[in-house]
Amino acid sequence: MKKLCPGLVVGFVCATGLCGTAAAADYAGDWEMKAGGKTLLILHLKPAASGWRGELVTPKTIAWYPSGRTIAVSDTQIVREPVEKADELGDRLTVRIQKIDGSSDVLGISLVDTDHASLTQTGKNLASMSLVRAAPGDQPATDWLARHTYNIDELRPSNQRLAEIFEADQAIRKTDNPNAQDWLASDQARRTETAELLRRAQLHTAIDFWRAAFIFQHGGAPGDYLLAHTLALISVKKGYPEAVWIAAATLDRYLQAMKQSQIYGTQYRWTADAPDVSQEPFDKDLISDALRAELGVPPLDAQKANGAILKPMAKSMQKDEIKH
Repeated sequence: MKKLCPGLVVGFVCATGLCGTAAAADYAGDWEMKAGGKTLLILHLKPAASGWRGELVTPKTIAWYPSGRTIAVSDTQIVREPVEKADELGDRLTVRIQKIDGSSDVLGISLVDTDHASLTQTGKNLASMSLVRAAPGDQPATDWLARHTYNIDELRPSNQRLAEIFEADQAIRKTDNPNAQDWLASDQARRTETAELLRRAQLHTAIDFWRAAFIFQHGGAPGDYLLAHTLALISVKKGYPEAVWIAAATLDRYLQAMKQSQIYGTQYRWTADAPDVSQEPFDKDLISDALRAELGVPPLDAQKANGAILKPMAKSMQKDEIKH
């Protein structure tokens, strides 16, 4: 196994208005990082008259993979590395840790809210990671399996603004006889705002990416659907298995947008001139019903029944083309 980043350095990406207003007391306390549902390390911080005191409690050897999201523990012995110095710099607290080999790591911490922080390894080109307030008595685990990798747990809260955008996206689809132009315009506005959240790296959790996948699934171009598919895959990777359905649906929609046949059968469409519900083009033979079931997609017989249910809706809605 190649060990790329044996040390730990922390930098911080703020996600709420708390950043920029944090006082020393806000950083004080015990912070933990989790991997595979287990406590990986704990950082103790306490302000003192002469600066800061504290320590990093961690397995002796952690191998960090390039993404910063995956680790392996090759030496489970717990070591305590003291805080040499800490300084408040803008919206972050930078902490210098004296390692057991005599070298130093510089940690930078910023607050997401009172109970969550974001952490990156300065100079190590790794993605930011999550810290959460440690519960009393928590200690780093020692039962890490040899030659086994673990994903860093995402502990930050889901983006509240995206939750509101998602609720609006779903609400308009439950409205009786919505105005087509208003519907399309509001979809575009939600995609624009969600794209900005993505650009600013404000989405972190599996639920965030699942919600964003639905926003772009309701787009108007192949690129929207392919982005939605990517977001759905990220959600699954982050531990939300329910996102496999939207992953399938986004691929189906992308294929049809590219004048190809859908393969799962998640897409229904009709036009004002032809109100009969259709799934075409649809390659029904490539994917079996058994494989569809693995992705939460109904079998072909159930899909046909769903089409019959949608037919009255198709006749009543005033859009040139509706995609379910």
